[in-house]
Amino acid sequence: MLPEFRKKGLAACLVSNLAIMIMERGVLPYYGTASSNIASQAVAYRCGFIPTWMCSYKNIFDGKAPYDNDIKITFLVI
Repeated sequence: MLPEFRKKGLAACLVSNLAIMIMERGVLPYYGTASSNIASQAVAYRCGFIPTWMCSYKNIFDGKAPYDNDIKITFLVI
């Protein structure tokens, strides 16, 4: 998200509305983020998601990205 739009609740609004739309279709929404992405985790918590499982992974990119060797956290809404 562009810096000028951060800290305004836009991400939480979008995620919440999308989760509602998904649940209206009878599907359980989930939210995945890197363990290093604290801001994204905060959005998940604000939208009612809870951490459900974690998995480690390695991207096959060039290794320059900070998230190439990260742990993914998956959240489920309850």
